[in-house]
Amino acid sequence: MMKDNFMIAKDDLYDEDLLLGNPHFMDLDSDDNFTLSDDEEDSESVLNDEEFEKLLQEIIDEESSDEKQEPTDILTLDEERNLFEIEKKLAYERIRLEREELEYEKEKFARAKSEWEALKKLSEESFQAEKAEYEKQKELDREKLYLETKEIVNSCANFREFFEDYKKIHDVSE
Repeated sequence: MMKDNFMIAKDDLYDEDLLLGNPHFMDLDSDDNFTLSDDEEDSESVLNDEEFEKLLQEIIDEESSDEKQEPTDILTLDEERNLFEIEKKLAYERIRLEREELEYEKEKFARAKSEWEALKKLSEESFQAEKAEYEKQKELDREKLYLETKEIVNSCANFREFFEDYKKIHDVSE
């Protein structure tokens, strides 16, 4: 077991002026040191024991009177009914606002849907018109090719006839 003995002098803990004097006022200076003052004007701000007891009693009395004046948390039936009616109106108002918001969103969706359907229909019509134009152009190209082929065949037939006629004429002349 170890014994620790500390030797502390009286001056280490207490200032003699503090113990021996009866200061009326203590102040903290800029160097964080306490200074004592026995000025007459400072002594007026210090309460004696009787005044301090009176002040404490006044504070206690004020707190107790404040506690008595606080309203109780118990509501009367009429107050509860009024509170319920207010809450009910607020709930109905919230529901009405939500319904209006849903109606607005529904109308907005309907407008967007009709715009989309119109664009879809326009796109479909445009596609059909382009398809019809392409088919028409394809048919014209086929007909043109057919006519050109027919003309070439006719030209070949004409040339063959011409060549046959030429051979007959050339055979007769010889």
